[in-house]
Amino acid sequence: MSSEIVNKTSMKILIVDDNKDNVELVCQVLEDEYTLITAYSGEECIEKALVEQPNLILLDVNMPQMDGYETMQKLQRYESTTAIPVIFASAYYKESSMIVKGLEQGAFDFLTKPIDEDILLAKVRVVRRMMQAESEIRRQKNELQIINNKLESADKLKSIFLASMSHELRTPLNSIIGFTGLMLMQISGEINDAQREQLERVKRNANHLLELINDVLDISKIEAGKMEPVITEFDIVELLRDLSQSIAPEINNKGLKFEVSLPDYTVMIRNDSRRIRQIVMNLLSNALKFTTDGEIMTTLVVEDTQNICISIKDTGVGVKHDDLDKLFEPFQQINADFTKSYKGTGLGLYICKKLSHIIGGELKVKSLFGEGSQFSLLIPVSINTPKFIEKKDHLQDVSIV
Repeated sequence: MSSEIVNKTSMKILIVDDNKDNVELVCQVLEDEYTLITAYSGEECIEKALVEQPNLILLDVNMPQMDGYETMQKLQRYESTTAIPVIFASAYYKESSMIVKGLEQGAFDFLTKPIDEDILLAKVRVVRRMMQAESEIRRQKNELQIINNKLESADKLKSIFLASMSHELRTPLNSIIGFTGLMLMQISGEINDAQREQLERVKRNANHLLELINDVLDISKIEAGKMEPVITEFDIVELLRDLSQSIAPEINNKGLKFEVSLPDYTVMIRNDSRRIRQIVMNLLSNALKFTTDGEIMTTLVVEDTQNICISIKDTGVGVKHDDLDKLFEPFQQINADFTKSYKGTGLGLYICKKLSHIIGGELKVKSLFGEGSQFSLLIPVSINTPKFIEKKDHLQDVSIV
């Protein structure tokens, strides 16, 4: 027999057999390595199993009054004993049908009488190794839970800090932007061309910093689960027309063609107009940033009585297929060249993706590298109960050059 050294108290085995000689024989084989408990009937087995909570039960099948199968069935009725592995022992296990019956009853393994000492030790050690592995898994799980709790706590503190700092930073920035605007309006006195250029630069960079702070504040709210949609009823066509008109001058200044295709009828929806406006404006700004020539197209399609699709398509730099997944990751730009050529933190599309889920929608992207990209925002007509519109059969195409 193996001379493997173990902690005797590390595993507790309940040995059950109505024949005392059989019990003594098994005890002599196992007593040097394991803590042993004995029982001489099915009833005694159940009583001791409930009290002692052994790690393994060696259970004789052929016992009077309550055989091994019935004993195991009763053990499985109790929550504290149902998972204890059972090794059946019987002289009848030379027949395969009896082995199958034992395993079907839920036995972990079986032994054939007369019991071979080496086989007995080997099978018990298998259970012990399994028990040790489960113990290690529980230990690691507990450690991971502790780490996870710490991370959750740190994440909450981070969100609180970001929200607090964002508010603190926005107040002085608003003052900088406001007073710079007043100086540019020459309310307090005339300014020369050099001063105007410098003040415009201050205001432009202050506005850019304010956008970044707003993005960080949005992320902190989203990750803290504190951003809820504010539902109102509004005309999505009018919203998109307003957005298109506001960004048209920037697109025109860049020498790009701007096409807007909208229905010529009212499309009333119930959703969060502010968040939809934020998503679409971000997509339009992205298209403008990454398109140097060609065109940008905005389209609204009423897909059915419950869904609409807003599409922003451009003829810009496009994205490689392998990089598409990176578009919606926070603080990501897909390569170093983009970081140098196009300023930004990589927060915009991440926020858009999160906001699309908050408003009950979905944001998708298709892109060909060097040819352009198309972002599609699919949103429900109503985030609560569908309510539809007066619908006609054609779109109103508007070209803004």
